[in-house]
Amino acid sequence: MRRAVISIMSNIAEGSGRKSTRELLQFLYIAKSSAGELESQLTAAFDQGYLNRPVFAELHRRADMIQRMLGAFIKRLAPVTHHP
Repeated sequence: MRRAVISIMSNIAEGSGRKSTRELLQFLYIAKSSAGELESQLTAAFDQGYLNRPVFAELHRRADMIQRMLGAFIKRLAPVTHHP
């Protein structure tokens, strides 16, 4: 889970330092995938008894929110890459 969280923030940071929107989008897609990975790891941790229901619900809500924010950011930027 730590690796997935670090991957999310690292890919956002690396993408923001790139010169083109297309490159930024590539890193945002990777960050979004890592957020999905985190959600699945949270579910596994809950299923194995490492997280109680309230903690799982809050962490899952936050991971889902991050994934949705990244999706909205990608959607906003994606049309930019299709124009000459």
